[in-house]
Amino acid sequence: MKFKQYVTQNDIKFMIRTSLVGLFLSIVSAEMLLASGAYGQLLNKKITVSFSESNIPAAFERLESENIHIAFDAAKYNLAKKKVNAKIFKSSSVRDVMRYLLRETDLMAQDNSVYITLVEKPVQQNGYISGKVIDDRGQPLANASIKLIGTNKSTQSGIDGSYLLNAEPGTYILEVSYL
Repeated sequence: MKFKQYVTQNDIKFMIRTSLVGLFLSIVSAEMLLASGAYGQLLNKKITVSFSESNIPAAFERLESENIHIAFDAAKYNLAKKKVNAKIFKSSSVRDVMRYLLRETDLMAQDNSVYITLVEKPVQQNGYISGKVIDDRGQPLANASIKLIGTNKSTQSGIDGSYLLNAEPGTYILEVSYL
């Protein structure tokens, strides 16, 4: 019994080409699906926008025209009473624009990659400044006076040269003196 050949060489070439084109299209499609926006990219987007003198909700409407979507409750945060001065931003990040708009509020912008939400800034708690006072030979200096410039806070180092100061959030300069 002889088998007849129903598939020709040209048919095989056609099937291989079709398979390769299908594979190529599948790979390209998969790459496009993976190219979706990543978390946190909206606040990094560069925009050029200008604001006229208005309030925060009007400024947010202006951002909406730049395809920046912001979810907020103006009544909850009393934003209609918060004024915005006229300003032009050129190639600025959305983060910088939002910081400017919210600078006199207790709010900050949070990115969820689809739109920006407004959240209350976390309350900063007092912290500590600590260290050790040593001389040029690396020996601890006991009873050295340590003062936070710009405040009325000061302390003395212990026998091992260590000190600890309670301080509000901020940037400080320490003044150390030893007699």
